[in-house]
Amino acid sequence: MTLSCLGDRAALDSLSEALGHMVERNPKRAPLLKSIVSSEAIWLAPLQVAICSTLLGMSETSDDTRAGWFNTLATMLSALGRREEALEVAKKAVARYRTLAGAPLDVFTPDLARSLGALGMVYKGMEKDLDAADQFEEGARRLAPLFPRLPQAHATLMHGLAREYLAMAEKLSRPIDEA
Repeated sequence: MTLSCLGDRAALDSLSEALGHMVERNPKRAPLLKSIVSSEAIWLAPLQVAICSTLLGMSETSDDTRAGWFNTLATMLSALGRREEALEVAKKAVARYRTLAGAPLDVFTPDLARSLGALGMVYKGMEKDLDAADQFEEGARRLAPLFPRLPQAHATLMHGLAREYLAMAEKLSRPIDEA
């Protein structure tokens, strides 16, 4: 389904903002809305910002859940053009996942790689290409040992990280490290 099927962009933005204000007025609605709103729904960025900010402010959940909310919040802030805020939030997500990725069995390594990709996208949006390339490269390096074991599970993430890294490396005339 495309956005044109849902109505015009201004109406969608108004709906998202109204739902965001509803969450701000009644924070107890945040978990319900978070459960039904896709993290990839960029057109709902104002609502996602309100939901994640509210959940981060009120919830005593696990570090991995909080890191995920930080990740979503950073992506949505960046989509709204609030890049400096997005950068700080993305750094928090990466810091949490770095701690979690040190756990046995590499359970959180894909999440760390995803957070590094999100941080790279924020840097890319800020036109900090060198920082962006470094994040994409680290994300791909972290994910590389897991990729052969479960290629289908990690293919989309690895493809995105590699694509962004290669684009940044080319833009920066940076030699590509294939190790």
